[in-house]
Amino acid sequence: MGESGARGRSVLLLACGALAQELLALKRLGGWDHVSIECLPAQLHNTPREIPDAVRAKLEEVKDRYDEVFVAYADCGTGGRLDVLLDEYGMNDFRGRTATNSSRAPSASRRSMKRNSGRSS
Repeated sequence: MGESGARGRSVLLLACGALAQELLALKRLGGWDHVSIECLPAQLHNTPREIPDAVRAKLEEVKDRYDEVFVAYADCGTGGRLDVLLDEYGMNDFRGRTATNSSRAPSASRRSMKRNSGRSS
């Protein structure tokens, strides 16, 4: 399982590589020792249709290693395909709502997946 800190939970922040420096600074400043950050290549912005497949591959790779995974991406030109992917994983936004039970679907940048959510995929 991933890093575990004072909070006792391992958390992964899966993010766009364009945000890497800012996220590392937030981790350092916020004392987020329990958070691991993995970034997909920023060059995916040049081929946004590839972003959902890259996110899916990484989610599959890490889903059993962390207690919770957050995806820090906006739509980034995927035409809504990233939100569809995150819905498939039953990922919640930070307020705990799922896109399917809220009146307005949350942006992908606020989604999280909990390992023990009962999802088999």
